[in-house]
Amino acid sequence: MSNIFGNGIPKFIGTGSPDSTSRTFKYPIFQEMNFSEKITKINESIINHKRTVDNKGRHGSFVVKELLHKLTTSPTPKEWLNTLLSYEHKDVKFYISSDATAPALKNTAGTEITCHVLNVEPGFEDNKGLLLDYCLVTFITNEPYDLSRLILP
Repeated sequence: MSNIFGNGIPKFIGTGSPDSTSRTFKYPIFQEMNFSEKITKINESIINHKRTVDNKGRHGSFVVKELLHKLTTSPTPKEWLNTLLSYEHKDVKFYISSDATAPALKNTAGTEITCHVLNVEPGFEDNKGLLLDYCLVTFITNEPYDLSRLILP
C-alpha cells in the first residue's frame, strides 16, 4: 500500500448490525480501487446550446481479495469466511488502511461516511492441482466522498 493512503492493510468497522467490531483483513490484495466514479449532470440549453456541468460528487468502489488459504490459526478460513458473510448487505465504515494515521472515507463536510458491503463471494484458484481458497469482498460508498480528505498530509 502506498504512503499516500497509509501503510496498513484494509479494515472495516460494523455500524451496529451484526455488530460494531473492528475487523482487519488478514491477507488482503486489492483487486480494484475505483476512487473516481464521478457523478455529473450535463445540462445543455436548447436556446444557445451552452452546456453547464453540475458535479454531484465522487463515489468509490473497492474490491478486496482475502486469501483464506493462508489462515492457519484462529480464525480458521471457515470462521473468517462466515464472519465476512455476516456483513454482506450491511453498512460499515471502511478504511483503506488500518494504519492509525489513515482516515476513514469522509464527505466534503468532514463527516465519516459508510460503505455498503455489496458482495462477499468465496472462490478458489487452482494452483497446479492445489485448490487455494479466497474470498472477494466488494465495498461501495453510500454517498459522495471527498478524496482529498483520504490522502495523508
